[in-house]
Amino acid sequence: MLRNWWMAGLMVVVGVLAARSAATPVVGVVELLVFAVLAVLFSPLAFPRSLPAAETVPTVVLRDEAVVNPEPAWLRDRLRS
Repeated sequence: MLRNWWMAGLMVVVGVLAARSAATPVVGVVELLVFAVLAVLFSPLAFPRSLPAAETVPTVVLRDEAVVNPEPAWLRDRLRS
């Protein structure tokens, strides 16, 4: 499962280049940290994929009781009573 990491990688490269060309080491460290935070925000880790409908588990709440993945016959009987 390959995700799109090019933007995060670009932020790291730009951060390293900005840090190397900074006037003082303190400014370089700050620039590198800013671009590292941007790389994390642009990475796929910050935006996980949503689950497809096939992987979700149906949950039914009847009379304040949650039932995960109920049998159709059981659900039909519960709704009748």
